[in-house]
Amino acid sequence: MRAEGARIEVAGTPIWYRTTGVGDGPPLVLVHGSGANHWWWFEVVPWLEKHHRVVVVDLSGHGDSGHRDEYAIDLWVEEVTAVVDTLAEPVVLVGHSLGGKLSLLVAARRPEAVRAMALLDVPLTPESRIRPQTGFPAGPQRYVAGLDDLVARFRLSPAQPMPPEHVVRAVAEGSARATPEGWTWKYDRRGMPPLDDRLLNAAAGQMRCPALYVHGSESALVDEERLDHACEVLSPWLTVVKVDGAHHHLVLEEPQQCATLIHDFAATL
Repeated sequence: MRAEGARIEVAGTPIWYRTTGVGDGPPLVLVHGSGANHWWWFEVVPWLEKHHRVVVVDLSGHGDSGHRDEYAIDLWVEEVTAVVDTLAEPVVLVGHSLGGKLSLLVAARRPEAVRAMALLDVPLTPESRIRPQTGFPAGPQRYVAGLDDLVARFRLSPAQPMPPEHVVRAVAEGSARATPEGWTWKYDRRGMPPLDDRLLNAAAGQMRCPALYVHGSESALVDEERLDHACEVLSPWLTVVKVDGAHHHLVLEEPQQCATLIHDFAATL
């Protein structure tokens, strides 16, 4: 996962992505969640690249992509679309959390570019639970003296049992950067823009490609009501799989199972 990546400019900001794998299965584009980056996939990719070309991407404000003065959902959709277009053929979009929401928006706007989708613990909100959103407020960029100090502060959001130590170490180190002020996270703390849940539901209703919906049985974000809603708006294109004992960050807890589910799904296309 430390291999050199490429960059493509989208609306004036460099977007980092990396292509790996030599398999002849459908190409996969993996999109991380909010506050995360391509390291969330570091134990998933080795299982997939045996059978597929696999692309991991960092959204602006995340990982090794550039930062913006202001973020917007439409810009993130543009970024994912630009990376999809580098493959010059329809892809399977694989999105965790926010990455799955962006995948739905890409598929609604560019259906010819998306062959199928795998949505991993993606909360879709029913009309009765939609509330006005203002996005998350910006927070201060904090610095510490050493990398070990920063790694010790790594936490998952929403909170859940931490994955094995080697996973935490790899993801935390991949999410950190050194600056003259000290070590800090690569994630831009200026906040996440609001995502219109009604627009997202409309995009889900427009989907006309096969979709795999994987959720953790212990997820803090995908409860029974949201699961029922996802099944309703994505039907009849949906296959649902529950990962017993897994939480929201199931790609860190159960990477091999996630990879197997993605590959087996893609093999049916």
